[in-house]
Amino acid sequence: MLQKIVPVVTGKNGYEDYLMAVDKVDGRLLGVYEQWISYKRVKLTAPQKGEDPDAEVPEMPADVTPDMSILAVRKAENERFGFAFDQVIAGNGKRVWDPRETQSFNTLFPEFAKFKVLARIGTNRAHVAFSEGRTLGAVKDLLEVIDFSRNMSQKTLISMLVGIAVQAIALAEFNEHLGQLPLGDCQYIAKQAKSLLEHPLSTGSVFQGEATLSLSSLDDILKEPGAFLTEDEDKSYVKAIQNLSSADRDRLKAQLINSVQLRLQATQALLDGPEDKWLLTMAGDPAPSVGDGSVGNLCLVLANSLAGSDSKRGYVTAMAKGRIQLRLLYLHAKVLEYHWKTGVWPTTLAQAAGAEFARDPFAQAPFHYEVNGNTYRLYSTGITGAGPIELKYVRPHTNVDENPDKP
Repeated sequence: MLQKIVPVVTGKNGYEDYLMAVDKVDGRLLGVYEQWISYKRVKLTAPQKGEDPDAEVPEMPADVTPDMSILAVRKAENERFGFAFDQVIAGNGKRVWDPRETQSFNTLFPEFAKFKVLARIGTNRAHVAFSEGRTLGAVKDLLEVIDFSRNMSQKTLISMLVGIAVQAIALAEFNEHLGQLPLGDCQYIAKQAKSLLEHPLSTGSVFQGEATLSLSSLDDILKEPGAFLTEDEDKSYVKAIQNLSSADRDRLKAQLINSVQLRLQATQALLDGPEDKWLLTMAGDPAPSVGDGSVGNLCLVLANSLAGSDSKRGYVTAMAKGRIQLRLLYLHAKVLEYHWKTGVWPTTLAQAAGAEFARDPFAQAPFHYEVNGNTYRLYSTGITGAGPIELKYVRPHTNVDENPDKP
């Protein structure tokens, strides 16, 4: 992967380290471990569900025996692959940029699927650390996964979406272990998460990068519009675009450059502004006139596909969800920190984290927080159409009766 993507290895670009980490992992073998772990989970739950636990028995890793627990298998996986995540951490300590000299709509990004694999290796390593009581090491690994997710989110919307998915992998692991966190870990998480929230990625610049990529590929798009236009109603304009005269093609290209730039500049300005403005309703795109092959109408068709409100709304919603989840991690850390220090749960989020962070900018309302005995629930009412967004605190089990007023 390193040789395919990096023209000249510099040693200064963290992206090179990420690719080196990819090259250290036997993806097929890692898949064998993960499929076996999934099989073991199904086997544990199948009797309760009335299912056949041996319906499909996958390949078993060579260093695993049938009677090994899921945790033992995860430890075996970590022994074989966990070291690769050290290369990711090394990359996180450097400046990171995509090493490709040029990009177009035909550019492939084969490393992104592999980057998600590296995130799973990092979270598995953290899971093993949690199981061994090394909570701070686990916390640091998960925060490195989140740092990794941010570093890969550059230039293109696809890189941003993959970064959001990688962050979600780390947050899902945090979700499993909130009840294990001691005071020091809570304070460490709160400090790091607050820094991430106060220094967000320039999501607007990603849309600007997407505009640059789109405009640099206009010649290819105009040559093969059928490969770009995905909706059936848009494909009806393919012949009209292909049959344009040379002069009309130049006119269409000039109008398209102007239209796409204006649309994406508006999106960039929105995303570089306050988060509570991100999800403002975007007006629908004007509909093209059916059967109209004029340059202006064809420009509208292509501009809607390149920088239309429907696609932008989907991307912005995904970005907003990632920010909400990061805010929830910070808030959980502050609530748990308060509980460790006082022995009781805060009565309000503002009591633990301050009024600024207690408010959900995307819902434009406070985060929902409720105390129930010796536990609590914290969530965002969510984004329109997406439902509530939550990280769940699960009170750790003990063998003694607990005083609900004590941590």
